[in-house]
Amino acid sequence: MSIKSGQAIIKACENLGHIVRIFDGFSDSMFKTFPIFRPKLDFVFIALHGTFGEDGSIQKILESKNIKYNGSDAKSSEICFDKIKTTNLCRENKIKTPYPSFQIIEQLVDSEFTSFINSGFGYPLIVKPSKQGSSVGISIFHKKPEDSYTRLLKETALGPGKTERDIFQLLGQKDDSIYDAIIRALKCNLTQEKIIEIEEKNKAPFKDVFGFLPEFSNEVIIERYIHGKEITASILGDKALPLIEIKPNSNVYDYKSKYTKGETQYACPAKLDDSLSQEIQNVALKVHNLLGCKVYSRVDFRLDNNSNFYLLEINTLPGMTETSLFPMAAKASGLSFEDLIDKIIKLSLEK
Repeated sequence: MSIKSGQAIIKACENLGHIVRIFDGFSDSMFKTFPIFRPKLDFVFIALHGTFGEDGSIQKILESKNIKYNGSDAKSSEICFDKIKTTNLCRENKIKTPYPSFQIIEQLVDSEFTSFINSGFGYPLIVKPSKQGSSVGISIFHKKPEDSYTRLLKETALGPGKTERDIFQLLGQKDDSIYDAIIRALKCNLTQEKIIEIEEKNKAPFKDVFGFLPEFSNEVIIERYIHGKEITASILGDKALPLIEIKPNSNVYDYKSKYTKGETQYACPAKLDDSLSQEIQNVALKVHNLLGCKVYSRVDFRLDNNSNFYLLEINTLPGMTETSLFPMAAKASGLSFEDLIDKIIKLSLEK
């Protein structure tokens, strides 16, 4: 999606008369080539989604080089990319988020997860990474999953030809469990190279050691899943653009629903009462300002059947293909894609 966003932005910038240079890099070393053309470099338009693009990393590099760029600064980007920090700040400021929620702080076994969740959550519930975008690594449990012990009982204890070793192997399985979902979410916060490094260093699979790694021990969120509508609010400058209702065919706006043609329908503007729409837009702008965002952002909510809405997350570099949500909202407000890109550049140069 970063490439698709980049391609759309490049085309718009060229149509606006800018001289565009394309650069695809993922570390500070990429700036070793910058002296070749830096005297002519006026602005960098970041089109990187996810880690490095939205977590403040590329912003820190650009700030250290005194290079102007689009959107929020490094500090704000880092906070917004971390759903735990975002959630805590918003709750402190009376902004509703899904509740209860639980941040993993130690290694637990299946039965302990299930006991905790049954006591405080109930079902359905959602497990997701705290630092990831595009709905990557999200798992939804509509009912209590069977744990290994329950499956073992269903297989009538040992059964014909089974040994005690078979029992222990079965007890160690985590298929389709909440534990499994947590491992998937944790892995989404890391590169494949980092996962391999951890496993080699500890001489054990990642799932067996993650709870003993302090730098990764607080990276997953478990929270109540809210039945209702998916609503997104786009902020441009100091105004909220028309709301969009997202209608995935599967009822879950996951990666497949986002990026597979025909999997999701959209209503823009969202068909809500004017007063409710205004209230959601006001809260979206409040979140944007509270978290220190600049120029533009997209704020995602769940709207339940009683017209209560809950913050899910905020995106500081929303998708910028010509069919992405942010440009869709801009178009509904009268801005073409080129007008939108031009305004983002101008507002970013003023910040």
